[in-house]
Amino acid sequence: MLKRSVYSTPEFKKQSKYYVFVKINADQQQSVLKSWGVSALPTIKFLKKDLSEVGGFVGYKPTSEFVAEMNKARGAG
Repeated sequence: MLKRSVYSTPEFKKQSKYYVFVKINADQQQSVLKSWGVSALPTIKFLKKDLSEVGGFVGYKPTSEFVAEMNKARGAG
């Protein structure tokens, strides 16, 4: 759903140049999910280069809210 309704939008694409995206396969990499405290999907985490978390959210957000979270995280980093 995110891929179609958020990731494909011009607003998201404009902000995405500031990020490196990692998608974890929840079925195959449960130890990774556990180590990052992921208990629900989707979980979005914004990290600095040192892997410290500067933002994120759980659940679906429409494009405008998703991009607002991206901007907020960029300001925190």
